[in-house]
Amino acid sequence: MQPKTRREREVWEACDELFDNFQQEGISLDKMTGELIKNKLVDLGYNRGNPTQTYLFRGTWLKARELDLPLNPVTEKAVDMRDPIHRVVHRVREDLREEARVEIESIRQVLSDQINQLTAELEQEKNKNAEWMKKYIQLKDELRKSQVSCEVAEKQLMDEVINRSVWEERVCHLNNLIKDMKVSQAQSLEEYQKTQMATVKLHEMAVGEFKEVLESQRHHWAVTLDAEKTEKQKALSELQQCQLALQKVQIENQHTQKMLEQIQEEKSSFQYQISMQHSEQLALQEQLGALKQEANFWKSKSDERKQTYDALLSRVEQVLHKKQSMKPRQEKRSGVLS
Repeated sequence: MQPKTRREREVWEACDELFDNFQQEGISLDKMTGELIKNKLVDLGYNRGNPTQTYLFRGTWLKARELDLPLNPVTEKAVDMRDPIHRVVHRVREDLREEARVEIESIRQVLSDQINQLTAELEQEKNKNAEWMKKYIQLKDELRKSQVSCEVAEKQLMDEVINRSVWEERVCHLNNLIKDMKVSQAQSLEEYQKTQMATVKLHEMAVGEFKEVLESQRHHWAVTLDAEKTEKQKALSELQQCQLALQKVQIENQHTQKMLEQIQEEKSSFQYQISMQHSEQLALQEQLGALKQEANFWKSKSDERKQTYDALLSRVEQVLHKKQSMKPRQEKRSGVLS
């Protein structure tokens, strides 16, 4: 009996090699499994093929080598294969057994492949689950850190808002203080201008009256003229003192204006320094207190100057009143002399 196809010849060759090895090592023939045959095919340089053909061609090889003589299950003796009926029964039995073996081996191989594939997929899923669990833990830690950072940032933002509100209130208070100082300065300047105009007007009136009196009485009142000259010089001296005081007030007002401009510049500097550190903010508060004290000082100085202006104006009015009281006496004397 010869193999009918190339694949059957390859399987027979692999079976012969395995059979020789089994004979040398004393291994039973039932150990010749399909897996060993496929491995031997690979060793011989052939294709592994499918399990069905491998088991089918293994059965034809056993028949060709007469290695599958069955035993009678009753007598446990060799069956006489010369009987046609026994041969037919034996062949049918062997065909059925071979088909069952081939089908069982095929199912076993398919199940083994499926088990290996499922095992590999299970390992892959385990690895993926481990990676996902690791990523989950990392994301959970990052989320916790982000929440902590958000809480810290929110607290810092609230502190900044509170500090900004406090400084805005202080700047508003400083603006109101500067506005009040400007109003007070404007009022003081207006009062000073009015006082100056009144003083000049009174001075002009006094000079005119003095000129009229001196012109009408220059021949008759030489002694009185000297007295009037003395009074006039005194009045002029007082007026000069008033003018010097007014100039001094102007200079002090200019100095006050410069101080207000300096305060305005420092106010801009304070607004810029709002975003600085807490130590600089404390220094700014001290500077604001000093500026406030200095502003109060200049306000008090302005009040003192106002009082001085009032005193000078009262003094000038007294001089004029004295001159006016002397005028009727001069007219009386003039009438007596005439």
